[in-house]
Amino acid sequence: MNEGCSPTQGTDHAGPTAVINSVAKLPNEKVAAGQLLNMRFSPDALAGDDGLARFVSFLKVSQKKGIYHNQFNVLSKAQLREAQADPMAHRDLIVRVAGYCAQFVSLMPQAQEAIIARTENRW
Repeated sequence: MNEGCSPTQGTDHAGPTAVINSVAKLPNEKVAAGQLLNMRFSPDALAGDDGLARFVSFLKVSQKKGIYHNQFNVLSKAQLREAQADPMAHRDLIVRVAGYCAQFVSLMPQAQEAIIARTENRW
């Protein structure tokens, strides 16, 4: 199951631009406040001036395509597994779930796994 118009975990293999191109084909203008699109990026994808510039361009293109309810987690799978292994040390780790934020370690294991299963996008 996916949330909103987000790709089902593990099915988006062609990168973040392909995701927004697919979502842009939906009648997004007919949904009040836009359709929910959850994405996860690798921290190194947004690192440095180049990574930040690419992300800003990605956001601008998303907006031009009529996608304006994007939610992002910028966390690696390793960081999330670390939080599962040592919840007390990661109580401050906040994630976007599906229209809301929550402490990762307070989520049910199934919800944690769903977030971990989201594709870790890179450019």
